[in-house]
Amino acid sequence: MVEKEELDAVLVPAGIVSMVLYHVYLFYTIIKHPNSTVIGFENHNKKIWVHKMMENMPKNTAIALQVISSNISAATYLISLSVTLTSLIGTIVGSSSSASSSD
Repeated sequence: MVEKEELDAVLVPAGIVSMVLYHVYLFYTIIKHPNSTVIGFENHNKKIWVHKMMENMPKNTAIALQVISSNISAATYLISLSVTLTSLIGTIVGSSSSASSSD
């Protein structure tokens, strides 16, 4: 049977390589075919939105500020959720590894 250390020596680099390859592919796709990804599609829509807001600036000021405020609030919420989940996962992994090492 394969030991845990040998399995980790294979799976961890394989996971890192797969993540790097995915991000290289995503970067290439965003650069070459931006409308085929959600990131490129959203960037295109944001550019159009900014141009529309700038056309009628005095009338659209309140809407533009409200949208920007909502985006900042959403980003702050997602950041705090990400930090909380990362801390929780780290605590669970840390407690399970210390419990298994004490056996």
